[in-house]
Amino acid sequence: MGQTVLEMIGIKKSFSGIYALSGIDFSLELGEVHALLGENGAGKSTLIKVLGGIYQPDSGIIKVNGKEVKINQPIDAMNLGMGHGYEHGLPAISMSHHAASKFCEWLSAQTGHYYRLPTEAEWEYACRAGSPGAYSYGNGEASLDQYAWYWNNSNDRYQKTGSKKPNKWGLRDMHGNVAEWVLDSYVPDAYGKRSGLPAKDPLVIIPGAPHIVRGGSWEDDPDSLRSAARRASTPAWNRQDPQNPKSIWYLTDGGMIGFRVVRPMNIPDVMTMHSLWNFSKGEP
Repeated sequence: MGQTVLEMIGIKKSFSGIYALSGIDFSLELGEVHALLGENGAGKSTLIKVLGGIYQPDSGIIKVNGKEVKINQPIDAMNLGMGHGYEHGLPAISMSHHAASKFCEWLSAQTGHYYRLPTEAEWEYACRAGSPGAYSYGNGEASLDQYAWYWNNSNDRYQKTGSKKPNKWGLRDMHGNVAEWVLDSYVPDAYGKRSGLPAKDPLVIIPGAPHIVRGGSWEDDPDSLRSAARRASTPAWNRQDPQNPKSIWYLTDGGMIGFRVVRPMNIPDVMTMHSLWNFSKGEP
């Protein structure tokens, strides 16, 4: 026998009195790869979320390298080398808008070049790559599997970056995989207010307002992956954070949220840089 690195013994988890997991036993030896098969997608997803610290089991034991452990939150799984965050080639996930912006500030300091989140207009321009259709490749969902990870093909999780076709400008994962933070605050009728009016480098920032993610994610349906689809942030993405006040950095329920950065050609003054890195002040 090989080295057993993980054991889950008698794991139970119910929701409103209905069991998604009922006395599940599972073990994993060093070097093994397991595929969770069957029709019960909720059960498979729940098992992974228990292991990742997103859900806490009603009962049962989890052992890592023979030692019983408690995985009460995602950071516990990460500290054990599991869960979301330590997998090569996969997108960074679950960070707040503030954390993504502060990463840009850190990256700028490390490289000597100015980086920030893209504005909503920049993001959509890059996503479309000149296409006026619903998606970067045009209209219709028949080709979506070639360009995006979404609910129909993602196996209930984010996937390796760059594994789908790029748009015409060579950008990958603009549709699906993880939804991406943009710089703007969310205003429902922002585009309607600009309708028919010329706009250069539009940017909407309203302190305290929700932020925006674009592109849709692995858990979304095709409509949410459209180039023009917008989604507002919500405190529900940090619902399971046990801290009070809740973390300004990490979204416990944000495994579908990521980001990409831009390096603008025109560099603003230092005050503008810092205001764009810090205006979100930790709101999810």
